[in-house]
Amino acid sequence: MKTDLVESVDTFTINIGGGNEIDSEALAALLSNVAKIIKLTTQEIDKNAYCKLNFLTKRDGSIEVDFATVIREAKTMFHYATVAVGTAYLATETFKKMLEIKDFLGGKKPKEIIDERNEMKIVNQAGAKIAIDKKKSRADLYFKDPVFENCIVNFFSPLEQEQRGDFTFARKMGKDELVISKENYKEMKKTLIEKNEVEKITTDSREVETDLIIKKPDLLGNSKWEVIFDRARDVKISDEQFLARIKTGKIKLYAGCKIEVKMKITTRLDEKLNVKDEPDYDVYEVIGDIIEPIKDPNLFEEEDGKKKRKKK
Repeated sequence: MKTDLVESVDTFTINIGGGNEIDSEALAALLSNVAKIIKLTTQEIDKNAYCKLNFLTKRDGSIEVDFATVIREAKTMFHYATVAVGTAYLATETFKKMLEIKDFLGGKKPKEIIDERNEMKIVNQAGAKIAIDKKKSRADLYFKDPVFENCIVNFFSPLEQEQRGDFTFARKMGKDELVISKENYKEMKKTLIEKNEVEKITTDSREVETDLIIKKPDLLGNSKWEVIFDRARDVKISDEQFLARIKTGKIKLYAGCKIEVKMKITTRLDEKLNVKDEPDYDVYEVIGDIIEPIKDPNLFEEEDGKKKRKKK
C-alpha cells in the first residue's frame, strides 16, 4: 500500500559579517552543524520523517547563506487539521531558539531550569528569565542532550577565531530576526551543558477556595500581602478589580478582616519530587464581602476597672 506523504518547507537565512570571504573549514562547520541540529530535532518530532537542508545561495558583501528545511512525512489526521503547519517550521524555530538560549546564558551555566509540561523557563546567572513554548519549538532538547550545544560551539569557534562580524538569523524576508553580536562569540564557543548536569524543576499547581485573614495588607503598592492561611504567609493579589476598589476607597479593610478567595498554590519540586522551597500563593479572585473581625462585648468582664477575657 502506497503511503501518502506531506511536505513542509521553511526557509531561513544566516548572515555573517566581516567580508565576503571565509575559511572553507569554517563554512563547512557552519553548514554541517546547522544541518545536524535541524535533522536531530526533526527525528525528535517525528522519527519517521525525512529531512534535508538545501543550500540555496551565497551573496557578496558578507557571507550570507539561504537554507530551506524540507521535511517529508506520512500524512495523518494531524496534517489535515493543521495544513502541515508544522514540522519544518518547528525544526527551524528550534534551531533559532537554541541559539537564543546559548546567547542568553552569556557563557555561564544556567542558574535554574523550570521544566513544565508545555513550557520551559530558564534563569541565567544574572537572574533574568526566558520562557520556551514547547508547542512552538523543541528548544528544551538543548538541555537534554549536549550534542545540540556542541554543534553550536563547533561553528562559532572558527567564527570567533576568524574575528567575523555579527551573526544574523532571519526568516520570511528579514522578519523574525535574531542577531548575535561578534562580541559574544567568545561566550558562544564555550561548552556549558553536560547530560543530566542541570537540575530540572517541575511545578505542581492546585486551586483552592478558602478564607484568608488579613494580617498586613498593601493598600498602595503592588507588594505581596501577609495573611493567615493556617499560618502567616505572603500572597500575591492579582484580582485587579478588587485592588482597584481598594485604591479608590470603595472597599475599606484592615488587619483582622477576612476575605473569601479563589487562590492558586504552586509548589516547585526537584527531580526527586521533593518540595524545593516555599510555595507561591496567587489570589486571582476575591469573592463575597469583606468580613470584619467580631467584636463581642460578652467575651470580656470587668476586673479592677480593666477588661479581662472571660473564662469558659
